[in-house]
Amino acid sequence: MIRKQLVVVLLLLVAITGGCSDRGIIMSGVHDGERMQDGDLIPFILMQNYPNPFNPSTTVEFTMGSEMFVTLAVYTDNWERVMVAFQGELEPGNYSVGVMLQDQPSGEYFYTLEGGGYTLIRKMRLIE
Repeated sequence: MIRKQLVVVLLLLVAITGGCSDRGIIMSGVHDGERMQDGDLIPFILMQNYPNPFNPSTTVEFTMGSEMFVTLAVYTDNWERVMVAFQGELEPGNYSVGVMLQDQPSGEYFYTLEGGGYTLIRKMRLIE
């Protein structure tokens, strides 16, 4: 129940703000047992996919500020995982990952970048 409430709040936030900054929406407000404060920096940046909308492939770029294990995953608008596009240890730098959703229906999808106790999320749209 709490997860569904979080999704509803998150979707409302995306709808109200019309999107998010280069850092995405912070899904986790706690890191290493301490509550995040305004101005705390997340150790990576998640950019908007391009092209967007897309059919059937798109590119997701992100920048790592420190070495860590990360997971880039894609979800439906009901938060069912469609795929893990990348998972592994990365050094600081810029990265680009191709995402192919050729067997999925048109609609809104979310992609997340998780690592180091943080999760960033962005929305993308698949069209036929």
